[in-house]
Amino acid sequence: THQMKVQGPPISVNCRYLLDNSDLFLCRLSNKYLFDNLFVILEETAGDFETMRWAFRLHKYANLQLAAEMSYPLSTPSSPAPGLDIIPNLYRKMNLKMCFDHMLEWICNSRKVFSVLMALEAVATWSINYGEFGFHNLSFEESGPDRLFERLNLGIKNQDRKWSKLPSSLSELQVDCLSSLLPVLASKVCVSEGEKCGYVVVDCIDTGLTTRPVTFLSGEGTLFFHFKPPDVRFCEKPGHCGFILKTVPNAAGTLRKLELCTDSKDYENTSVHYHSTIVIENMHLFCVHKNSNRLYPLTWFGWLHSNFITDREREFYDTKMCPNGVEFKILYGRPKL
Repeated sequence: THQMKVQGPPISVNCRYLLDNSDLFLCRLSNKYLFDNLFVILEETAGDFETMRWAFRLHKYANLQLAAEMSYPLSTPSSPAPGLDIIPNLYRKMNLKMCFDHMLEWICNSRKVFSVLMALEAVATWSINYGEFGFHNLSFEESGPDRLFERLNLGIKNQDRKWSKLPSSLSELQVDCLSSLLPVLASKVCVSEGEKCGYVVVDCIDTGLTTRPVTFLSGEGTLFFHFKPPDVRFCEKPGHCGFILKTVPNAAGTLRKLELCTDSKDYENTSVHYHSTIVIENMHLFCVHKNSNRLYPLTWFGWLHSNFITDREREFYDTKMCPNGVEFKILYGRPKL
C-alpha cells in the first residue's frame, strides 16, 4: 500500500499481479483496517475507469467469499488431526435451504469447495434434499444447467481456485438436479480423451460387493484398490500395487471414518501391496449407483452423520437413495498438474 501511495497512478503491473494473486478474503479476516485502507488507496490511485473496474472486482470477490462463508458455513465434524491417514472429504455440511442461485454463488466462492467433483456432489445433495423442506420457489428453469456449467468453468479458469477438469472417464457421469439428470459433458468439465489430466479414477476391485454407503460406514469394512503410483515404474513385489481403506470408529459422529492402511500387517494374505508414496491427501472418495452412471453425493454426509438422525431414518434414506448399492471410487491426484 505504501508503494502504491508513493508511486501514484497508474498502478504498476507488478502491483496488479500481486493483488490478483493475493488472498484478499484472508486479508479481510486477518486485518480489516489494512483491507479497507488498501481499497481507499486503490480508489485514489486508480487513474482510469478500467483500473477502477478492476479494483471493484477485487473488492467484490473478497466480499462474496465472506458472504458465502457467513451465510452458508460448512463444518467438518470428522476432520482428521494432522498426520492421520483419514479420508479428508467425508461428512462435510452444507446449507440445504439455499435456493439454486444461492447455491451457485456458494459453490463459486466458498473456500471449502476444493474441486469440480465436490461442487457436483454439492449440487446432487442439494437437489436430493431440497424438496424435503417444502420449498417451491425454484429458479432451476431451462437455463439452470447452463448457469451451473458456467459457474463450474469459472472455478476451473480461476487460478486462485485451483480447480482442474475431471478425467475423460467421468464424461458420462450424471448428476441429480431436481427432476433432471445432468450429464457431465466432456466439453464442459472433463478433459478430452487423451488430454493430460491431474487426476485419475481408481475403482474399488470388490466388484461383487453390494452395499449401500450408510450401511457400509456403520460397521467394520474394507475396500481394496489396485493402483500403481506415478513414481513407481517397475515393481517386483508379489501381487498388485494398490491400497486398502478400512472403516474405523469415529468419536465425532455416528458413521465411521475411512482410514488408509499403511501398516504392512494390513496387507498380509491379500493380493495388494502398498507403496508409501500413495498418500491420503491426494484421495477423494466418491460413489456411483450400480448399473448406472449417476453420482451418489458421499462428500456432503454431514447432516446424515449427525447424532440427531436415527438409525431407522438413515436406513430409509440409504434404501431410498440406492436400492442396488453403489460402486466406490477414488479420484486420485493433485489439481493443476
